[in-house]
Amino acid sequence: MTKKLYNGEATIALNFMKKVIAYNDSKESKKLAELLGKFLNHKGPKSELVEVFREIIKVRNLLSINLGFKNQLDLNLNKRYQVPKVVFEKYRNSSKIFFEEHSLFKKIRDVDMCGLTFSGLSSTADKNTTIHRGDYDHASYKYDGQKSAIDIFIPKGVHENQAITMLIHELGHAKAIIGNKIALTQFEAEKSAYDYEFNFLKSKSQDLFLADLDQYKSCFWRTDFEIEAYTNPDQDLFVLSGNNDKYLNDEKLIMKPFTDLPHALAIFDLLF
Repeated sequence: MTKKLYNGEATIALNFMKKVIAYNDSKESKKLAELLGKFLNHKGPKSELVEVFREIIKVRNLLSINLGFKNQLDLNLNKRYQVPKVVFEKYRNSSKIFFEEHSLFKKIRDVDMCGLTFSGLSSTADKNTTIHRGDYDHASYKYDGQKSAIDIFIPKGVHENQAITMLIHELGHAKAIIGNKIALTQFEAEKSAYDYEFNFLKSKSQDLFLADLDQYKSCFWRTDFEIEAYTNPDQDLFVLSGNNDKYLNDEKLIMKPFTDLPHALAIFDLLF
């Protein structure tokens, strides 16, 4: 039996099923909704859960093929995020040794923040930018083009140092929106925000920059796993995951595939 991913997972599974079917009434969409519900409510052997997850990958790939793409990876690279081909090829051919060599980064909660505070950073925001702190799942922003206004949302349940780095990243998005006259792709938007975030933190200290970078290691693990799993879903997923089954308990992998893709590729493109 897998660890619970959510509170009230049965209700969430049902709502997600309805959402999928509402978007696409094909038999594949209905199958995907059925599989996700089965996964979230599974109570049998773990080996069965692995096969349900594998089927989820295959059905997502089939949905993408029906839309004219090779698989779900191809759809996300070329439609959802519009990642330049040269960037993905460079990423795919890299061993990303940098992260192995810096496996002992300081954690963001333990590093000296060089005098940075959440309230202090908030006061530097543009007059059309409003910062909210509340019960959010993750950091995000919302742009109102008609009002030229930006709202930034930072979760209050995270460590204060992490909240500060989240705010810096979202302020990077805000500055990019204000400074660009043309719309950015999601990949370009993330790259711009990370460029601002990393340069800002490097200007404070190298330790602070590296501790911030440490927070994104999981982005690379998920992205590498998804690239290979959706390219060849019949392989041994236990081995692919690093000889463990943590992928079975990962909310993003199960419910939000390729969410980390633009982040990992944007960071990689900036650093290498």
